[in-house]
Amino acid sequence: MQALEGERRAVNLLYARICADPRHNNVEILHCESILERRYGSWSMAFVHLSDVDPSTKIDWPEFDPYSAAGALVLARIDELLAAGTPIR
Repeated sequence: MQALEGERRAVNLLYARICADPRHNNVEILHCESILERRYGSWSMAFVHLSDVDPSTKIDWPEFDPYSAAGALVLARIDELLAAGTPIR
């Protein structure tokens, strides 16, 4: 999952580049909204290992399915994963 934030035109251009990139398959928007302030403004990116064998990540939501979850639930899961991840600066 990835959250994109910024000026609408810049986000749309970035999303188009992601969709055109052959490294990405089945790209899908799970949630889209206009905001007044960045939700993740204090960091640029984070990497989280999503393996059940990785002890640094505790998957507390085994039933979580990002392809059927509501947008607010996806954002809550991203927040939780970020808390477990290592920011890349």
